Amino acid sequence: GSYNNNFDIRGMGSPLVIIDGVPRDMSDFQRMNANDIQDISVLKDASASIYGLRSANGVVLVTTKKGDAGRTKVQYNSSFTIQKPKSMPMLLDAYKTMDLYNEQAMNNVNGGAPVYTDDFYESFRNGTRRETNWNDLIFAKSSPEHNHNITVSGGTDKIQYLISFGYLYQEGFFKSGDLNYNKYNLNSNISAEIAKGLKLSLNISGMTDRQNNPWCSSTDIIRNYWRQGVLFPAYADEEGTMLNYDGLDLEENTVAKMTSDISGYRIYKKRQLLTSATLEYDFGTLTNVLKGLKAKAMLSYDLHQNNNTLFRKEYYQYAYDPQTQSYIQKVYSASSPSQLTRENYETQQFLNQFTLNYNRDFDKHNLSAVIGMETQRRTGDNFYAKRNLAFSSPYLFNGVEEAQIGNSYPGSVYAANYNAFIGRVNYNYANRYLLEAQFRYDGSSKFADGHRWGFFPSVSAGWVVSEESWFKNSFLKRS
Repeated sequence: GSYNNNFDIRGMGSPLVIIDGVPRDMSDFQRMNANDIQDISVLKDASASIYGLRSANGVVLVTTKKGDAGRTKVQYNSSFTIQKPKSMPMLLDAYKTMDLYNEQAMNNVNGGAPVYTDDFYESFRNGTRRETNWNDLIFAKSSPEHNHNITVSGGTDKIQYLISFGYLYQEGFFKSGDLNYNKYNLNSNISAEIAKGLKLSLNISGMTDRQNNPWCSSTDIIRNYWRQGVLFPAYADEEGTMLNYDGLDLEENTVAKMTSDISGYRIYKKRQLLTSATLEYDFGTLTNVLKGLKAKAMLSYDLHQNNNTLFRKEYYQYAYDPQTQSYIQKVYSASSPSQLTRENYETQQFLNQFTLNYNRDFDKHNLSAVIGMETQRRTGDNFYAKRNLAFSSPYLFNGVEEAQIGNSYPGSVYAANYNAFIGRVNYNYANRYLLEAQFRYDGSSKFADGHRWGFFPSVSAGWVVSEESWFKNSFLKRS
């Protein structure tokens, strides 16, 4: 659920992602339901220039599935996966561990003495001391993942529809079960001919997910248990009810770190709504003179919301005192006081696009062209609040006023406008000789006055040698 994976097209950073004709964030692409994707293509050369400045790192074009005319079809796909770690570190028993520590100490360049004496060995033999297999305490033998998707599609000559719903659940390897992820996707594509030559397309995509984590990161939990060794127990009592701190590195108990009910949790919830509505009119339905000429207007609105809760709990650890035959209780210092952070991020995107498209064949000649304009506005308003708590309860009103924080992260409140004029002409003769010219006149409010506009042209030509008659009749063959 972290979605930290990324990719490069030109080796200079993340590409621009276009989903169904709308520029969108990489996170929108990462969280798509794979079953909804019809096609993915990549632009990395001059053809990407029509997307302007933001296409410098290349462009990824994503097209979602649409409905087809015909009887209603219902498809259901499901998978259930058992995940298992390929291998785990092998832990030595207590005796071999003490042997290694003693050997290391005895071979000190300045001379040395054994760290563990015979009495310490004997305490493990007679059961006074207990060793700990942290692998068994921290990691589950396996963890489940299941994925479900249902799609309903169909329509008539006048209207086609596709509606899909997807659900993904994945559990992490921590034995507490407190590391897991849920994601729901809902997608709807509807196309309708509302009048002769006039077509309406409506795309609505919704996603909500929730990533549950212990308070400590997975990296910290794994590093911590590696440091502990097997010589000191995870629990002070044999019944396993009181967390031990005696002898542990930095007095950190890994069981507490991986368990949300003890040390707290981090919950990241994300919701997004991606919408677009397109009207397209075919002027060829009016007269044959205008055959191939179409006008298209698109309006898009996207909303992203993040609602995160970071709750650190104060908790106690124990050590057994053989002198008094009782347990010593102390607060784990790094957990005190209990603390709550709430984060709220909201971003919106408005996009308007109008284009004229022309595509027509004249005997062996084919001519296609597009000219249009686009306006886009992106806004963000993000803030967080943090308070130390009077008692462990995940609500800000339980906090104390001392050291409380309410703020926004640098750059998290913003508004940016983008405007563009675009054009492209394609010509080919007999599918042998190809010529393309295109431009984008791009403007961004992120730049200073006088430097906000840039012109991005490109020209390319091609020769399809395999379509030449002399090539077809030669011994050379198309690979």
